[in-house]
Amino acid sequence: GLLYAYTKPHNSQGIDAWYLTAIDLRTGATVYSQLAGTGAEFNNHYAAIYLGPDGAAYMPTLTGMVRFKDR
Repeated sequence: GLLYAYTKPHNSQGIDAWYLTAIDLRTGATVYSQLAGTGAEFNNHYAAIYLGPDGAAYMPTLTGMVRFKDR
């Protein structure tokens, strides 16, 4: 029941921060948000999020791959 999105919330201080965000499909509420990084190099340029068999989420960015995994 989660929708995964790569988000860049508005920041009044001008920080260019990118997040992996999970949204509850039923309520529309954000249930998880993890910082991927800051700066233009973390722009994913509309690439898809990949969920791997190891339970990790993979996000391609302009300069490489970011891996998100629970501890």
